[in-house]
Order: sequence, then C-alpha cells, then structure tokens
Amino acid sequence: MLTLSQGLANALVAANWAVLKAPRDASFITSNDPVVPLWPKRDGSWPTPFLTVTKLIPIAADTALMASMEGATGAQVGKTLSRMGVREFNLVIAESSTSFVIARDRALLENMVSKARLYASPRPFRVTMS
Repeated sequence: MLTLSQGLANALVAANWAVLKAPRDASFITSNDPVVPLWPKRDGSWPTPFLTVTKLIPIAADTALMASMEGATGAQVGKTLSRMGVREFNLVIAESSTSFVIARDRALLENMVSKARLYASPRPFRVTMS
C-alpha cells in the first residue's frame, strides 16, 4: 500500500499543472464527480493508465486545475481561458456527472444541462434477470 501511495505521489509531482482562470463574464461549473479524465480515443491498443491521462478539476467558479503528463514542463499559473474554452470545459464536466451539476446561476445551469442532455431519462438496462 505504501508503495502505491509513493507511486501516486510521484505521478502527481511529475504532472504538468495548469491553473486556469475564467474571464469575468464566464464561470466554471462543478458536479458530483469533479475530477474528469480526458481519455484519448482508443485505437485498439491497451487502455491508457489513469495517471497518464489529462485531468480537469474545477475548484471555484473562476478557477480550475488541469493536470497533464504531456506537453510543456512546469506549471502554467493564471492562464485565462476564452469564453469558448470555459464552455468546452464545462460541457466535459457536465457530461461526466452522474447525479448533479452546480453552477453560479440558473441560466448557466440550464444551458449546461440542456447541452449535455442531462435531462434525458437514463437508458433502460438491456440485460434483465428473472
């Protein structure tokens, strides 16, 4: 267990962290599942390990973190996203939620729920047991 913890700690230290800021007229949302991995498209090879996948983490309405094992080294502090960048970030967060989404106001919440189609009924199970 200690070896696993040390490996996880080393992976987090080695990650390239970015502190992302929202512009004044935009804000990040969060959900019941706020740490969202951005899985690459599968090409038939082995699955990508979780630690090597870019992760999005909203921490406040105006601030989010992004951890990546790829790209430039070192932290990027205070990088301000465009409104479209915040919108794309929010859609990823909303689409990966499993229960609820939290936003700064009702209009943003309704927009994200609509775009991510969270209002739709869950699909019925295809497997039934008798």
